[in-house]
Amino acid sequence: MKTDGITVAEWLQKGGDYLEGRGVPEARANCEFLLAEVLGVGRAETVLQGDRELSWKQGSHYWEYIKARGKRLPLAYVLGTQPFCGISVKVNPSVLVPRPETEGLVEEVVRVAETAIRFPRTFISSMWERDPAASPLRWLPSFRKPCSTPPIYRTRH
Repeated sequence: MKTDGITVAEWLQKGGDYLEGRGVPEARANCEFLLAEVLGVGRAETVLQGDRELSWKQGSHYWEYIKARGKRLPLAYVLGTQPFCGISVKVNPSVLVPRPETEGLVEEVVRVAETAIRFPRTFISSMWERDPAASPLRWLPSFRKPCSTPPIYRTRH
């Protein structure tokens, strides 16, 4: 395959046609991500560089990515990374790709943890009072129901 003198726009078209022919969903977006990786720029910058010609090495590298994606290998595996919670996580076929839905779960855990740190007594009491059986606190081996009586007024038996 001739790779010298082909522009970014032409590569995107060629890659998109190839991936669409293989039933890859969101073929154009995949091509933009793959070519952005080859060029070392963001996806938007890739599209803006439509008239730029790729070197033989860049074109070959891009086409290897396209062929791998055409075999329905997940985009994250082709690229070797997956963005997650503001960081780039290395991935390969032996690990699960972090899902976008998981970011929402992490954000909720962080929000709850921050509340627990700021207001520990209130947080623990409210968690227990809502539903002791469903409270995540029940999984903590050393956790006991919070006492509402201040320590100074407790009596020992």
